[in-house]
Amino acid sequence: MAKKDIPIDVKRASDLYVKSYELYKEIQRNYEDFETGNMSYSKDRSKFNQLQKDVSDLKSMASKINTNALIGYVDNESLETIEKNIDFFFETTGYIEKRLLSLKYYKPLLISVKKYIDDMIGMEKYDYKTYAENFDELAKKFTGVLLHPNNIELFKNHIKRMIVGTMSQREFKKIYATNKSKMSKLPKYNFESFKEYKS
Repeated sequence: MAKKDIPIDVKRASDLYVKSYELYKEIQRNYEDFETGNMSYSKDRSKFNQLQKDVSDLKSMASKINTNALIGYVDNESLETIEKNIDFFFETTGYIEKRLLSLKYYKPLLISVKKYIDDMIGMEKYDYKTYAENFDELAKKFTGVLLHPNNIELFKNHIKRMIVGTMSQREFKKIYATNKSKMSKLPKYNFESFKEYKS
């Protein structure tokens, strides 16, 4: 596609798409470093903040791409590919955004959840054994539930209040009771065969 005589809206859509695609590739590379543990929120705070900003910038840029302006300037197959890629940008960055929040909140939230569970568990000692071998494992599992990409938006305000300690024990207990079933259960043992083994 020749550069001269191209309408401004076409050039703008094309430039935005190219910039979005390049930024998306950079985001993926940097996100992998955090996801694999090569970088961490606590040790690489400035890079983490930049990655969050890049995700926000990509969403903003991609939302401004007017694919209708490209009709007649690119073939239908290319246009369909561009539109699919833009949808993919949004889908992927949405997931990355949630994962970054999980990485940011994990350590302080785990400390808070342990405290809430320690204060609550005396009344419900029977309950945790369905999900964990001990209270530390239970705290890790429940923290994982709260920070799961499918749940984090729902619990975002609750998470912040747990971290700063402004959530009441009663409210935490209610959230725990409502969502504990989302934790994976420990396997049940076949005690009949255990008896056979002892005999």
